[in-house]
Amino acid sequence: MLRRRTVIKGSVVGLLGSSLLTLPAVAQHATLFTLVFISKRLDASTADYRKRYIEHHAPDFLSFARPYLARYTQDFVEKAHMGDVDFDCISEFEYLSAEARETLQKLTAEPEALRILATHPKVGLQPGPHEDHGGPRTFSVGERVLAGPPRAYDPPGTRKQAVLIRRKAGATPDAFAAAAMLFCFPIGQHADRVVLDVAVPEPDRPAPLFDAVIQIWPKGQGWVDIPRDIPDVIEVVNVLDLLSYESDLGKH
Repeated sequence: MLRRRTVIKGSVVGLLGSSLLTLPAVAQHATLFTLVFISKRLDASTADYRKRYIEHHAPDFLSFARPYLARYTQDFVEKAHMGDVDFDCISEFEYLSAEARETLQKLTAEPEALRILATHPKVGLQPGPHEDHGGPRTFSVGERVLAGPPRAYDPPGTRKQAVLIRRKAGATPDAFAAAAMLFCFPIGQHADRVVLDVAVPEPDRPAPLFDAVIQIWPKGQGWVDIPRDIPDVIEVVNVLDLLSYESDLGKH
């Protein structure tokens, strides 16, 4: 079981480096990174949902979106360790520029793009609870690699973990970001890479579903044990095992 500690001891700057404190915890505009939490239709099998997403939806989307993206990844949920989750996939978008992001968002709503995306209908007939991934399930993040090499292309079937965390009431965004980095520190000692994605508020969008997502690339075939000591400003919502399928855009 996870347990909480009452204080954060030591200096975050001393442990992790002052440059990491530049996470845009209180920024009020979109970044170049977006996370989207999507559920499949209720009567669709996991295998059919993933097959449709990988073999049809992703290529259809990239037929017009490729010029604007630096990364496009589907992280499929294999297991949730702290209770069920109401989504089946986390999609990651990295845009080439702010202009590319704006252009693609407009392009995706145009009739030709919608026609292309409808070419391969969704599998299943019973709507999933969040298949439209609206509201708080799509949000911008400030991304930092906290351990290991910079992100590169991950081949299909890459195993990852994700720790979903929220900021507890009364904690400031900056205190939360600093505590999240401190929480990641021991994880990085047992992983090939650790990435922290901190949600960035946007004035025209609802509050994000999670305040941060910690992505972990475990060493070898094992899984990383999540620290039992949790800073008081952090609530760990869930820990996920993921199977990642990244489209090869030739840009990493």
